[in-house]
Amino acid sequence: MCTLTWRITDNGYQVLFNRDEQKTRSIALPPQTFQQDDCYALMPIDPDGQGTWIATNNHGFSLCLLNNYQGQMPTTVKENNALKSRGQLVRQFAFCFNEQQLEKQLRTIRWSDFPPFTLLIFDLNKLQRKPEVSAIIWDGIEVKHTKKESPITSSSFEFEKVQAARVTHFNRQTNSQSQASLCELMNYHSSHEPQAGAHSVCMHRDDAQTVSLTIINVDSNQVTMDYQPGAPCQHQPFHNSAIPRTIKMEIQP
Repeated sequence: MCTLTWRITDNGYQVLFNRDEQKTRSIALPPQTFQQDDCYALMPIDPDGQGTWIATNNHGFSLCLLNNYQGQMPTTVKENNALKSRGQLVRQFAFCFNEQQLEKQLRTIRWSDFPPFTLLIFDLNKLQRKPEVSAIIWDGIEVKHTKKESPITSSSFEFEKVQAARVTHFNRQTNSQSQASLCELMNYHSSHEPQAGAHSVCMHRDDAQTVSLTIINVDSNQVTMDYQPGAPCQHQPFHNSAIPRTIKMEIQP
């Protein structure tokens, strides 16, 4: 149960992610900086699975994961019959420089170890050439590679109705004929259309709710991750994290 939007800018991109969770789930830790060799990644951490749903790094490469509730849960051959946390994949691949490197690493995993998910890939160099966001969809049976448009939503409850309501509201609020501004996207993520409930982007149910808003901003000089705990409508203070952007020069033969 989540909502993801983005916009492509002249020098980078911006991503906004509402995370919706059961009220019984542990509160996530605000974004931290992790290092692997010369790569620095920003990501919040889910204490339950020790993974994350969103990450970005100093090379301008970002990943966002949404649960695919409409997929089929795979059977696993593990002795304890337990599937692995999807969030561990994002944490593992957060140090990739680009989509090509990610694809190589994805060939090393056993998909049947993980519940279904949709993985959105923001590769800065590819986006500057063509503003298309890549997605990998694991439905529990097969892996599909596709392109996605903003917004993306997931829900375990009345998915088709929830998706239709959020897309309709997005097109009405942000003017579907042009790219939405950051202000419009922020208003969208804190909105309660048609009313505060299961269908609204800022989601409120008896058993679940929107628990955080994360904003990634990649520009010419730096990469930032702003994290607002709680429902966006509550307007809690943001946790701000930033790392200098590394521009990797390609050596021509």
